[in-house]
Amino acid sequence: MTQAPKLLDLVQIEITPDFEVEALINGIGEADKQRQREDAGLVWFLQKDPGEWTECLWVGVRGERGAVTWWSAGADQAGYVPADGLNTEHVEYYFAGGHVCPMDPGAELPISRVYDLVREYVQTGERPAGVEWVELLT
Repeated sequence: MTQAPKLLDLVQIEITPDFEVEALINGIGEADKQRQREDAGLVWFLQKDPGEWTECLWVGVRGERGAVTWWSAGADQAGYVPADGLNTEHVEYYFAGGHVCPMDPGAELPISRVYDLVREYVQTGERPAGVEWVELLT
């Protein structure tokens, strides 16, 4: 089985067939304990098939909240956030190395729901159906 690597050093996480999702979720929780700013979160993107531009799930953690955004590939190349997201404004999240990644309004959910969406994505490799998605406005 593939163990989740040290998350604070990563931006992208490749989801392989033998990936241990609970190790990833535990790693996200551990990384959250090391955040340097209480008002900002940490974020990674999960990909089943890494490439120049493939579908991916962005996943973040910020205490009792987390954030998710689905990015589609192909002709539409659009971003989606949960229809019932909690944040009404952008929230600062950071990739490894300190690169800022503001999460869009609507991206945040209770962390337990974020973890459920991560589990679903790792299991199916598809956009999670456990939430209603709305397209980001450009």
